[in-house]
Amino acid sequence: MISSQATKEIFLRTSEMERLEFEPQHQRMRERLMPLVFALFHYFETYRDLHVRHINSGGVPLRHQVFTMNPIEVQVMSMYDDETLLKMHQVFPLVISSFSRRLRPPSYAGQIERAFKGYLKDRPADEVYATVLAVGGLRQAQQFWEMKGYNIRRAAVDTWYGFVTRSPVEVPTKSKMGTKIISHLGRKKHQQAEVATSETAAHHDVTCCNEWFCVKPSCVSARRRHSTDNLVFYNSLAAGPPMAPLSKETLRHILPDLPHLSNIWMHTAEALILERKIVNRPQDIKRNSEVLLALIKEDEVVVAANPVDNWTTPRTSVHTEALAAATGAVGN
Repeated sequence: MISSQATKEIFLRTSEMERLEFEPQHQRMRERLMPLVFALFHYFETYRDLHVRHINSGGVPLRHQVFTMNPIEVQVMSMYDDETLLKMHQVFPLVISSFSRRLRPPSYAGQIERAFKGYLKDRPADEVYATVLAVGGLRQAQQFWEMKGYNIRRAAVDTWYGFVTRSPVEVPTKSKMGTKIISHLGRKKHQQAEVATSETAAHHDVTCCNEWFCVKPSCVSARRRHSTDNLVFYNSLAAGPPMAPLSKETLRHILPDLPHLSNIWMHTAEALILERKIVNRPQDIKRNSEVLLALIKEDEVVVAANPVDNWTTPRTSVHTEALAAATGAVGN
């Protein structure tokens, strides 16, 4: 999606003929972006995991620390070699800019056109972007990315952000006297029928439920003792899917400690790149226009048979579960 958006909005290839002519450059851009977006998926997953561990272990919140480089970001970035870190840093503004454009009305639309077409909401606040990236990661951002229609995307973001930030509502308890009186006036309850009705309303069939990942509170299979004969308990899938939803208690501690959108990645990465002497000066780091030209440039010398390896193949150990999501975020 990043490459398709860049082709249309930056390289201005809008007609079918122009897109066909630009297809070789589009394919090179997609193949070179894929491993870097894959690595950024890993970065956000690992950062959230380390941040939660830091808070839960009684560490000093980041908002109460004075630092030049975010210590948790440094810990994650130390997993990447020099070339990978540099190219991830150069691509990061392009990824965030592409995501930001998906959540704001078209820049060419004035107030009258926005009202006529129903673009009633402006872009989300910076703290919403920061929460999506820090709590949901690029996986959550991709889900918003793929939604068709601006109003649908904006409504989905507001709903998700409200669910993450709001406090659980306590249901008031009824008095026992009132319950007894009402119970005598009505018909006798049938508990099994109610459970079946609730399961039907939730569109959840417990007979065909996969007990490993089911999170339905009414699921009978989820309450059974799990068999360890299944191979899933002996590999990385036993930990569940990456970037699983956080508990309300964890969110209550994490949300006030999230960095500002402008402080995510950029400052720490640039300082670390200079400290590791990957480049000598900040001016040697490619900016957006240079990055885009490098992404579509034809290789003068073929180094490997696989074009993905020619420009940017991260040499690091990351969650393989994120590869499919990264492929979807870059493609189309």
